[in-house]
Amino acid sequence: MFQLYQSSMYAQHCVGGLGGLLQPAWADIVTAGWADATREVTVSAIQRSVAHAISSLQARPLSQVRRYELESRTRISSVDILVAVGQARVVVEVDGPTHYAANSTFKRLGPNNLRDGLLRQQGYQVLALPYYEWQKLPTNKDNNLTAEGLKKFEAWLLAAADGKQLW
Repeated sequence: MFQLYQSSMYAQHCVGGLGGLLQPAWADIVTAGWADATREVTVSAIQRSVAHAISSLQARPLSQVRRYELESRTRISSVDILVAVGQARVVVEVDGPTHYAANSTFKRLGPNNLRDGLLRQQGYQVLALPYYEWQKLPTNKDNNLTAEGLKKFEAWLLAAADGKQLW
């Protein structure tokens, strides 16, 4: 159901509105199915960790990180974290192991690339954060990022706010 929804969103927003990719009755069913499937969300430990880091950045003097929402909804998708960085709206998608091909740690699956493209088309900047990059950041005994880890993560957020894709 989600793939049909994504395909219709792609046709509508990225290919100049191909018109009715799905018959109206099916479009309503697919959209309702997507809404039901994304209504109840599970926040992973790594998503909580990223949100905590964003909260830490937000509290720093002169930080460009203004505010954030955990498990936010855009017009076309639910997103892990939506952050205001300066004037940019940055979607942070924490891509865990299930976002990658089983036979390759670093090969993202197509639906993730489509999701990111749709979000960019709607005016969002996207930080698709691989779990293996997050795990490399230095943490303290409480498993929170150290000052060095926060500095590196902030650089990633600022790069994403400028439209740069890091991985």
